[in-house]
Amino acid sequence: MKKAKYSASEVAKAIIYNYILKQKADFIPENLLEFPTQLKLQKLLYFVQAAFLSLLNYPAFNEEIEAWQHWPVVPEIFYEFKRYKNYPIILNLKDLKKVYKKFTKKEKDLISFINKIFWKYSALKLVEITHKHEPWRKAYEWWYKKISKKTLQSYYKSLFEFEVI
Repeated sequence: MKKAKYSASEVAKAIIYNYILKQKADFIPENLLEFPTQLKLQKLLYFVQAAFLSLLNYPAFNEEIEAWQHWPVVPEIFYEFKRYKNYPIILNLKDLKKVYKKFTKKEKDLISFINKIFWKYSALKLVEITHKHEPWRKAYEWWYKKISKKTLQSYYKSLFEFEVI
């Protein structure tokens, strides 16, 4: 399997920035922009990784995803944003934009596709969704076990439909 071009932190920031762009396109005032909590961001990272693997045939990031009790977690992201606890992760928009520019149009479109599907759900609903899916369930049987990229790729290959241009 190919190595990813991005770190999990860069992908997390791209996810956030992509959603900020959508909100701005919907004329949401800057003081009302919605940023994700750690819980929500972790789920979005999980689905972006699954989408990259199953639709682009390469990972969005190389860091591992682990099956923790309440969520699939990228530990590096958990520790990077731990200080936010259950509050929204509000980051500088200029810094987010700088990271977002690194992604190709196809990758940005795929991130946008995942945001469009999953951002509308609460973090708790996303927990419920991931817990029903086989990759988290099988890995969690062994507590804090890694969810393999191959498992994500094979499971989500038949679930995601996206026109890769």
